[in-house]
Amino acid sequence: MTRRSRACACACRRARNETDRELRRLRRETARLRRKLSIDAATGCHTRNYLGRQFARGVRDGDCLLFIDVDDFKSVNDDYGHVIGDRLLAELGRALIRGAGRDGLVARIGGDEFVVLLRHGGARDPEAVAARIIGEAENACAVAG
Repeated sequence: MTRRSRACACACRRARNETDRELRRLRRETARLRRKLSIDAATGCHTRNYLGRQFARGVRDGDCLLFIDVDDFKSVNDDYGHVIGDRLLAELGRALIRGAGRDGLVARIGGDEFVVLLRHGGARDPEAVAARIIGEAENACAVAG
């Protein structure tokens, strides 16, 4: 191997290593951006975008949707400020996720509006899951309030 061919081989290895490093960085960044598109930063719930992708996969017989809207949430922001409102939303998001458990996918679809998707009826009685979610939400509002 000539000196020139060794230099070319070294340059090729360096370029391949740099390309591999850049590819790994881009994959990490892509995963980070996917998480950002999928998880609402304020509540920890899935985003409306993520929920839409789940619907695009198809709705099956036995799937249930629960729509949750916080009554008079605007008055919390008006009376106590947006910092308190944001804290309440964060606690409510955690409570909904706890209440839905493994059987439910919780998504924030608007300011104070949430959807819980229970695949196959939540593998349990959907009314029981809904009651658990309501209990968790009430406890969260009482603690935060």
